[in-house]
Amino acid sequence: MFESGEENVTYEEKDVLLDGTHIEGAAAQTQQTAEGKEEYLVSLTFTEEGAKIFSHITSELIGEQLCIVSDDKVIFAPLVQTEITGGTVTISGDFQTEKEASQDFASNVAK
Repeated sequence: MFESGEENVTYEEKDVLLDGTHIEGAAAQTQQTAEGKEEYLVSLTFTEEGAKIFSHITSELIGEQLCIVSDDKVIFAPLVQTEITGGTVTISGDFQTEKEASQDFASNVAK
């Protein structure tokens, strides 16, 4: 079981399908919201093999959560709405107002 930062939320531990060796690069980025606020994001670029695996994973998990785990803690568990192809993904989430958190996450993923 993995625990999230939220109270009383646990996720069933399953096989790791994609790991850091499948990630070519990660970077913290910012963008302006419609309200004019700065939003923090993490952009991931997968290797060719990683892109194929991620595409397959997201196609199988449409309507379900995909756990992103770092140091045995769930960092994100977004609901997959569609298959994600193309080898890149941008993640927004809990660190939207915390520049350092997005940079830390990008640094850890890129290791």
